Amino acid sequence: MDSLMKKYFCSFLGILHIIQKVLYTFRNSIPKKRAFCSGKCKLGNERCPFLLVIFSITILMLYPFYGIGLAEKNQSHEDSQQLLLKKIESLALTWRGYTLSSKLTEEQYIKAQNNLLDPTTKGTFRFRDGSLVVVADNDTRRILVIIEIIEDAGRKNVMEVVGNLFMQFGEPTIMAHGKIIYWVYGDNGVYSRDFFEKAKKERIGLNSVATVKLQSDIEIVLENSGTNMENNAIDMKKSDKNINDVGKLYIIISSEKMLKVFFHKSE
Repeated sequence: MDSLMKKYFCSFLGILHIIQKVLYTFRNSIPKKRAFCSGKCKLGNERCPFLLVIFSITILMLYPFYGIGLAEKNQSHEDSQQLLLKKIESLALTWRGYTLSSKLTEEQYIKAQNNLLDPTTKGTFRFRDGSLVVVADNDTRRILVIIEIIEDAGRKNVMEVVGNLFMQFGEPTIMAHGKIIYWVYGDNGVYSRDFFEKAKKERIGLNSVATVKLQSDIEIVLENSGTNMENNAIDMKKSDKNINDVGKLYIIISSEKMLKVFFHKSE
């Protein structure tokens, strides 16, 4: 708000400067003949003093209303951003004790300061907590991204992680290529697979507020493309194909809309 008032004040001084220049020009270049308030004079070529004064007074009277309107518009924009952040926080996208869009607790903040990593974006800080990497906003300490990278994950690790994610977030929205699972969240919670497929088929745009993504270097589903957690676990147990595969697992919890809010603020 301080920056807004500063811009408003500078703009106001700019208008005063312009009026001063016009008055100075008029004072030093008065035409010999002028139609004083005849209704025929033109400000541009005859510099009628009466019209000039009226013009100046009008600008000075109306400009504050422009400033008020601008302030109200910015306030409304800020309010909508706060509503978005609270909405994302209310989805309770929690992983390993960290909740997307919530503010770091004092204990988490102290831990963050002791485990800082190089920041990737201006206005943020990044830290490690075990296998987690968390990105938060400098000013508010609000959590922007939660990432977990599990190195050298075998099939048993994959099964455990998939099971934990299903228990935490429920049935996923999308499963792709046997290696990627998405939970896509709207205003009222996670979108079901059926709803997502129907919207895609009917070309209906979905309001994606946040996502949980699991990506694996090795296959998650080997024999069944269904989304039922028990079926997936059974399929993985039954199959002997590539049983010794080892790779990385990536879990990413984020909100594109929230990131846009904070990245725009840091510009």
